[in-house]
Amino acid sequence: MTHSPNATAAMGQVLPDVAMRRSTTATHPVVKSMLRSVKVGDRIELRANAIGQDGEAVARLEGIDVHVPHLLFGERALIRIENVGREVPERVRRAHGLLLEVLGPIRERVTPPCHDHELQEGRCSGCPLMIAEPAFQRAQKLRWLESAYGLVVSEVVAGPTDLGYRWSSKRVARSQPGRLRLGSFRRGTHQVADMRSCAVDHPDIAACAREVADVATQLGIEAYDERSRTGDLRYVWLKTNGEGDVLVTLITASLETRASELAAALTTPAGVAWSVQPSEGNAIRGATVEILKGCSTLSVELLGRRIEVGPLGFLQPNPRVAELAYRDLCSSSSARLCFDLYAGAGLTTALLGEDCEQVVACDAFSESAEALGTAAESALVFLERKLTEDARPDLIIANPPRSGMGEAACNALLQFSEKGLEELRIMSCSPSALKRDLAHLASGFEITSLRAYDTLPHTPHVELVVKLRARRKKG
Repeated sequence: MTHSPNATAAMGQVLPDVAMRRSTTATHPVVKSMLRSVKVGDRIELRANAIGQDGEAVARLEGIDVHVPHLLFGERALIRIENVGREVPERVRRAHGLLLEVLGPIRERVTPPCHDHELQEGRCSGCPLMIAEPAFQRAQKLRWLESAYGLVVSEVVAGPTDLGYRWSSKRVARSQPGRLRLGSFRRGTHQVADMRSCAVDHPDIAACAREVADVATQLGIEAYDERSRTGDLRYVWLKTNGEGDVLVTLITASLETRASELAAALTTPAGVAWSVQPSEGNAIRGATVEILKGCSTLSVELLGRRIEVGPLGFLQPNPRVAELAYRDLCSSSSARLCFDLYAGAGLTTALLGEDCEQVVACDAFSESAEALGTAAESALVFLERKLTEDARPDLIIANPPRSGMGEAACNALLQFSEKGLEELRIMSCSPSALKRDLAHLASGFEITSLRAYDTLPHTPHVELVVKLRARRKKG
């Protein structure tokens, strides 16, 4: 990454239509202070002095929060008001602004190193923090976690690299005149931005995705159109083991597909699978999978162990940082009996087994449960069953999905705290879900440590590891 020698000039280069946008608002004077009467079209000078719910910089002014993409905490800028939300009692009014000019850039601002970034040659909005140095990004994440969620984190732990780190990537297929493209939804829309030159995907994934798009184009395969509900290829899910092997899952909208023809023509992947996802919405994983070519699983080394990841199985997008979080989650875990909830492919189960006398794992996804050698079972059903069996674990580990554990599962954990559970540890990829779960658990547990891991650099995403100690009633 390189520093922008002149942030104002840089903005003029990366937003070539700024002059046009200014000319359309020439009748609006520059407002020096924010008033409740602010209108769409007003040009305003402001400074980003807060962090929003999505990790973006915000100008928190009199009676209104102005959210401005591509603006960094501490910067002063000229913006144009694009949208003003309605007033809601006891809530700060919200507005959205378009960045016209950076008037006071911070020294940590950089030129995005990815050609697909919307401030470079592309339209991808998947890495909104790529305009700042990684160390500044992590500092902004610390502010965000505390201001938006009340999570006081000791540090945001960095990985060995900030580019090419992603080993698992899901792409949306879209047909454009003359070719099929694979990309991601632009922020707040269902418009798809091409990710052909993505700088955060592992090079093997990026190369494989390019081949899939090129071969599909040559074969005349149409992408699925969610509006007309016609077309074939809907999503492509790519995973690598970092050793040259890529497992590709082609996800179509129906059984009528040319997926087999596409798979046969591909030369880059070690294996190609096919799954069907006919439902509306953004769900990607289908209910079943069929191997079309090559290997059926990917052998991935994590923490010195080999795990097998199938076409629909979960793989941490940034395994090298995930390893650091897993070590934190499972460190010094000597216990007589440990429950491993949402155990996935069993990596945490194996780590816990090094120190614990007995580890009992569960997972609701059939492919993961099979790898664990147990029946598929949700964490809630597992906990309720163990309560009826009067099981008394010393330690419980949980690595829930983005939605969190939920009130019912937290209530079950509170019952275990009354039975002698000493420690609960949670690894979460969602600050909002973790905040809810911690609120449910507060009567029975207290936080002893909370760390964040920079799992997806250049995005607001972090992985959180919190350790809690059971409260003991006095007397």
